[in-house]
Amino acid sequence: MLESDLREMFEWQAAGDQPTAQISLPVVRKRAQIRRRWRRAATIGSPIVAAAAAVAVGLTASLVSGAAGSKTASAVAGPQVAPRRFNPLEMYATFGWLPPGDQVGGGQSFPTALSVATYPSGLPQLVVYSAGQCALTVTRLTCGSERHLTDGAMAVTGRAPDVNGHVAYWGLEIQEALTTAEVQQSGRSSLVSKRWPMLAFQYARGGWALLIYSDRATAMRIAENVRFGQPTPIKFLFRLTGLPRQWRTVQQVLFVRNNLPMHADQVWLGQPPVSAGQPPAAEPAPRSLGLFAGTGGPECGSSSCPLINGYEVYQFHSALSVTGEPTVPIYYLTAHRPAASGLMLLMTITGPRPLLSPLDVFAHHVQMLGLDPADWTTTPISP
Repeated sequence: MLESDLREMFEWQAAGDQPTAQISLPVVRKRAQIRRRWRRAATIGSPIVAAAAAVAVGLTASLVSGAAGSKTASAVAGPQVAPRRFNPLEMYATFGWLPPGDQVGGGQSFPTALSVATYPSGLPQLVVYSAGQCALTVTRLTCGSERHLTDGAMAVTGRAPDVNGHVAYWGLEIQEALTTAEVQQSGRSSLVSKRWPMLAFQYARGGWALLIYSDRATAMRIAENVRFGQPTPIKFLFRLTGLPRQWRTVQQVLFVRNNLPMHADQVWLGQPPVSAGQPPAAEPAPRSLGLFAGTGGPECGSSSCPLINGYEVYQFHSALSVTGEPTVPIYYLTAHRPAASGLMLLMTITGPRPLLSPLDVFAHHVQMLGLDPADWTTTPISP
């Protein structure tokens, strides 16, 4: 499937009245092999494909204290030791203070990393890593795992003041290189070449946080007030039951507003995603399940779209081949409720010999919870 086809498919989701994606976090930079083109488009700022790539933008007042007060006691205390793993169904860290006018803009959670960005300014942006995910040298801080799509790096330029008693460093983001063709396609080479200033600081023993900022004084105040170890559950618009055990492992959650209170916009289940460029013999395509929930989407208006559980369902099968990478089969399903509310679910199953077809998953394993936040769940996967 070409990138233009992906744009058309996911344009419904991006057409809603939502802020343009601003995130350029290191943890966002690596996406699964079959979604490589989406990631590239998101990195260079395309709002339509950014929605498909799950570059999360949103708003949740419950996570932000906009008051211009001093740092809170909870922020100063924090955890003594960083956890080895995060629960990707929760936000392990939140901003305790942001500049006036800025609010949480959404983000992404992994078992070993969390990214949170702000809106409307796009800065600051925060990435938090679990224990053992970062290594520091005299000139470089390297974090995350390329295989698990969480890698990020900072070139160290000097010591910063301690943050709540923990060591900190100033630096510049080390970006993943884009090909000449991708730069030409974007038409925005100035954005591609930007190296963002960063503040890296330990928030607990073994754990590091990276903050992309606009000025150093503001960065220090934000860092001193980040709240760690007070998880905020993420709400979901759907519940999954009876899935094969291989699809009960959460690999990534993306949370967003999209004209609704903050919720999980997308979730990826299954095998850990594989980084681009790995030989197919060594790294077979992962059999993963991705679900995208939100509003929008036109009515099908075709006899080829059966009505299942009150939703018009359309499914098709395709494949994506990126130059130098193996062809990966992809199975798609779009389920749209033909009503004024326009609740919609997009599903993607990747890899050869899928465990279930998208139609089987939607008909027998997905319960849509509607648009009332009171009906949403924080435990989206049940046996």
